[in-house]
Amino acid sequence: MTDVTTERPLHENRGVIPRYSGNRGALEQWAEFASGASVPVVKGRVRAYPGLRSPAPSTAPFYRAFASVGSGDGRIIDAGAGSGVGSALLVPQYDQVVAVDADPKALAFIREYAPAVETMQSSFDEPLAGRVADAAVVVDVLGLVKDPARFLGSLRGSVGPRARVLVAEPSAFVAQRLVTPARRAFSHRSLDALLVRGGFHTATWVADTGTFIGCVATAADDGAWEHFAAASRAADTNPDLAFVELAAAGRSGRRDVQREAAIATAELRLKLQDGDGAARAFLDAAGLDATDPRPLAGLSVLALAGGSFADAVELAARAAELDPTEQRAAVALAWAADRGNHPDAFNVWRITERLIPDDLDVTSRLASRAVERGDFAFGISVFERLRSYGDPLPAQFYVTLALMLSAEGRRSDALLELRLARALEPHNETVLELWSELGSLAS
Repeated sequence: MTDVTTERPLHENRGVIPRYSGNRGALEQWAEFASGASVPVVKGRVRAYPGLRSPAPSTAPFYRAFASVGSGDGRIIDAGAGSGVGSALLVPQYDQVVAVDADPKALAFIREYAPAVETMQSSFDEPLAGRVADAAVVVDVLGLVKDPARFLGSLRGSVGPRARVLVAEPSAFVAQRLVTPARRAFSHRSLDALLVRGGFHTATWVADTGTFIGCVATAADDGAWEHFAAASRAADTNPDLAFVELAAAGRSGRRDVQREAAIATAELRLKLQDGDGAARAFLDAAGLDATDPRPLAGLSVLALAGGSFADAVELAARAAELDPTEQRAAVALAWAADRGNHPDAFNVWRITERLIPDDLDVTSRLASRAVERGDFAFGISVFERLRSYGDPLPAQFYVTLALMLSAEGRRSDALLELRLARALEPHNETVLELWSELGSLAS
């Protein structure tokens, strides 16, 4: 059985819809164009293809809305263009539309679907080479990438000062269940904070209800984004330089930039186990914006580490009340419930994992709580979900997964996981002992 879509001509702001062939139930299909080109496509959460059903949401309305107020000239970047449906909608309003995506197969589809659109392969780890753009669009992209702040910083380096940028992302809610590879959804506050660090400031919210939130932002011209980017690059290898860069960002005349600099400083201090320095920076951030939950969440973590359980619970609860979808607030509340042995601790961790499904620490603690309840199958499913993101994982991950699989009687599967652990740490005594134990049982 094949999927067949009638081919339509290129006209106005629509692209050429190809005929899709392949097994109707298969994830992989072939897009066959009139030019004779055949391009492989995958039905998944990453991108929606015209005329082909998939789990990916349609984002065309955002492009249409932005195109309707387009400048009529200039160069626009479609960052994370996917199949190019949105890029095609921008063509009538701009002299040059550049579709940028990390997947060469997606770009091959765009070249057939929307020939008037230029294509460029990039994951936005760095700014694009060439002339800066006058505008940009980022729709349903930031929640899919590992480092959205770096993505935005690189985009900022690819557009001119005061450039307008449309940003639209899935809206976060407490009971959400993100479809892999989606990593995040956003509240107004979290998306706005991310834009500030990336070198933009929100001008107008164009969508604030429903499954997506969106805004038109403006590229800042104060240079603070360069300091945030430099601090991020230096954080792991040269923290002193990172603090210098964050201090420079904090001298901005904008309070939102000052707030983000203070929070970034506090987070780095916390990572370096400088509790006093982290507390001072969190308090500075709270003084700049009393409605931001992140300073309260950070202070809750510090209070818990210092043994002030009651203070930790109160601070975490206040942070979650300000924004229950804020990741740091959710983590702080989960740890407070965990340390207090609250009967709902497991459920709090489940909510937190749904907000941050690719976080190793959160996933590990949820799996540990599941094991305590004797629910090894659930713990395994949580770990398998984490693995589906494709991020590098430590040997301990595979050891823990092997123990859960063994408890479920799946010793052969457990040995496979231990083989991965041994490849990462061949001399790890725990791995070797467990390998010997499971190997003897399996034989």
